[in-house]
Amino acid sequence: DRTFHTNKQYRQHFDLDHVLPKSECGFVALSLYNLVPSCPICNQRLKKARVLGVMGIPNVALSPTSAAFDFDGNAEFTMIPNPGVKVGRLRPSLHPQDYILRLHPHSPDYEYFIRLFKLDERYQQHKRVALHWVEMKTKYSDAKIQMMEKALNHRSFSFVRIKSDIF
Repeated sequence: DRTFHTNKQYRQHFDLDHVLPKSECGFVALSLYNLVPSCPICNQRLKKARVLGVMGIPNVALSPTSAAFDFDGNAEFTMIPNPGVKVGRLRPSLHPQDYILRLHPHSPDYEYFIRLFKLDERYQQHKRVALHWVEMKTKYSDAKIQMMEKALNHRSFSFVRIKSDIF
């Protein structure tokens, strides 16, 4: 496993970020609930000593260690084709430059979170993966999964199980 090599070229690295900054909240600075793994860029260049919350007011829902943290429920990804792009291409994942990936927050708190960590710009690198799942959704429509269920004709291969196995 490359994780434990002493050669710096192969070491995996992350910072432990203080959700509530040590400078402002010394009492909880070393609490395990106040520490989250973070990439060095997020921790040192983007968040720095800022409080995760609008206007400096801490918001527990923005701490990844909190049970209230729900990025999936509070932000939505959309894939937008660039003007003039023919959307009907068979393999859009081979042409990520033709699309823009956008994040749409459902609350001001998550809008702040997206801006703070520059997630719109950073997720552009993951367009190919998102486009792959668009292809999979097209390839395996609900009607096709229902056909698989009928063809397999066995209770352990239900529509729900087949769909969860694919996606």
